[in-house]
Amino acid sequence: MQRTLVLIDGKNGMRAEIDRILGANGFIAREVATGRAALELLPELAPPVVLVLDKRLPDMSAREFVAHLKDDWRLHDAILVMVPEKQLNPPELVAALSYAFAEASERWDRFSA
Repeated sequence: MQRTLVLIDGKNGMRAEIDRILGANGFIAREVATGRAALELLPELAPPVVLVLDKRLPDMSAREFVAHLKDDWRLHDAILVMVPEKQLNPPELVAALSYAFAEASERWDRFSA
């Protein structure tokens, strides 16, 4: 399974750094700068959907973004990884994403059985 995720972050520098770490560890990132852009992209992606979300988006709070996810039944099984104010170091980020993909794959296997 291709390990694709959506990286939602309004700060280009942080997106570039996270994308570099992800690419070096086998992840493919679809990058967007706003919560609205992510919500428009998500229905196009095949589950499992893994989202890496900066807590500070330019157009909405993380809480508002999660509320939008709950409103769309297609996204109820999305796995959300919140990037804290303090930047994760590369091994921490890779570990969090590996866990998220394992959980997402397990969920998808249950629904497709």
